[in-house]
Amino acid sequence: VRFSPDAASVLTVSTDGVAKLWKTESGEQLGLFEAQDAAFSPDSLSVLTRSGGQGAWLWSAHSGQCIRSLVDRQSMVDVAKFSPDGSFVVTASKENVVELWRVESGEVLHTLTCGDVNMRSVAVGWTRQP
Repeated sequence: VRFSPDAASVLTVSTDGVAKLWKTESGEQLGLFEAQDAAFSPDSLSVLTRSGGQGAWLWSAHSGQCIRSLVDRQSMVDVAKFSPDGSFVVTASKENVVELWRVESGEVLHTLTCGDVNMRSVAVGWTRQP
C-alpha cells in the first residue's frame, strides 16, 4: 500500500498481480492495472507500473488512463523507478540490462549492460549540474 506524495490517492498491489488506484477521501476506485509493483511520481500526477513483462507503464493518477508504455524489447523488466524529479524512469532486468527513459517522450536515453551479475535492485539518485 502506498500513498501519493500529496496524499490524494492510494495504491494497493495484491499478490495476484493486480494494482488498484483509489481516491483517499471518497474511497472511489480510479484504476485497475496488471502489475507486480506500482509507484507514484514525485508530483503525484502519474503511476508507474511493471508486471514482469517486457515493459513498464505510466498511468494518469487522476483518471487511471494509460499515458504511455515504456516497452523494452530486449528483456523482462523486473524493476522500474522514477527519478527524484519525476522526469525519468529507470528499468532493470535479470538479463543485466538497465534502461533510462525520458517520461515526457517515452524515449530510451541510455541502455546499460551490467555484465554477468544478476540485477536485483536499482537505486536512483540525482544531481543536476548547472
